Amino acid sequence: MIKSAECENQEQGDNGLGPCELASGKVALEEAVRRCRGGDRDALVTLRQAMQGNPDLFSRHGHVAAKVQTEWIRAVSGPDLFEREVMFKSARELRQGLIEEGTGSHLERLTVDHVVAANLEQGFHGLIEARCVGKGIELPKFQVEASQRAARRLEKALTALTTPRALAPRMESHTELVSEEPTEEKAHEPTASHPPAETNRLTAVFDRTRHPVPLN
Repeated sequence: MIKSAECENQEQGDNGLGPCELASGKVALEEAVRRCRGGDRDALVTLRQAMQGNPDLFSRHGHVAAKVQTEWIRAVSGPDLFEREVMFKSARELRQGLIEEGTGSHLERLTVDHVVAANLEQGFHGLIEARCVGKGIELPKFQVEASQRAARRLEKALTALTTPRALAPRMESHTELVSEEPTEEKAHEPTASHPPAETNRLTAVFDRTRHPVPLN
């Protein structure tokens, strides 16, 4: 009763909902998420309504590339939570830096996520190789092949990211030359006369055909 009375007397926020209503909504949403994770299809209605009202609510949860990056970081760091947190911070900074260097388009963001994931994957295999070399252990063949595949994936991801950026200035320069509008001075400039076309034996014949021929 006391908590209920306190909630009713508290001022409402800018969104028109008081703290109690926000808390109850959060609890209901958490309950819907828990039920959805358990396979309860009836809870999907509540979850979909919440996502329609706030599209960015679970934006990172549905990010496949983020899940891949998370798993690679966990594979590299192991149970060391400090190292894991530092790697998460480093991956976020790398992703944000690569995005800020470009146009920020959805396609470029997708490519950046592939670069970050491929970099983590290649680092994982590189770490295994370094540990084997340090212990004098020969690297298994399947591990060598996996490391090579990871290196190729990283190379392809970097190429997909850097090639459009390298071509963009050239395309802009070419577009400016093509779309140059004539100025007022250029509009009054006399146009250069075209050189006379070369003539041959058939020129006179075609010239005569241009004039109308009477039917009678």
